[in-house]
Amino acid sequence: MGDVYVVLLLGLMTGFERTFTVLFLSMVMTALTGLACIAFGSRKKKDSLPYIPFVLGAFVSVMILGRG
Repeated sequence: MGDVYVVLLLGLMTGFERTFTVLFLSMVMTALTGLACIAFGSRKKKDSLPYIPFVLGAFVSVMILGRG
């Protein structure tokens, strides 16, 4: 449930377009990290990854690059 609050605050602070960009980028980053973890054997398919660090990474990337 904490993810929802973080995304809500992100949306209120940055607007729809930038929030959508951050969410899309964070989902891609999470998927690639998950696939790499499965490929190298450090996690199984049923394991979960924390989402907020990827949202933060995507947010910082979007703010630095000025995209979205």
